[in-house]
Amino acid sequence: MTTELSKEEYNTLLCESGVGVLALTDGSEAYSIPESFGYDGETLYFQFVYKPDSKKMAFLETTETATFTVYDEQPAKSVIVSGTLEPVPEDE
Repeated sequence: MTTELSKEEYNTLLCESGVGVLALTDGSEAYSIPESFGYDGETLYFQFVYKPDSKKMAFLETTETATFTVYDEQPAKSVIVSGTLEPVPEDE
């Protein structure tokens, strides 16, 4: 049986996980990578490390809508978040 997480369960999983899988696309190919992240109760934050000519960089530049999945195995539960990736201004 599948049930939807409550807002509290959703936030708890995001606050306590710290690692998930980020799915990117160039329009025809998908690329999924494990990523650590931060969550402030509203926004996910990533600090990407990559070489300028890397596959990750190419997909970050072409992805319009990314999907991020965080999960726990016991008990089985997951959160899937979709949205745009935007740089954080340097003054924040």
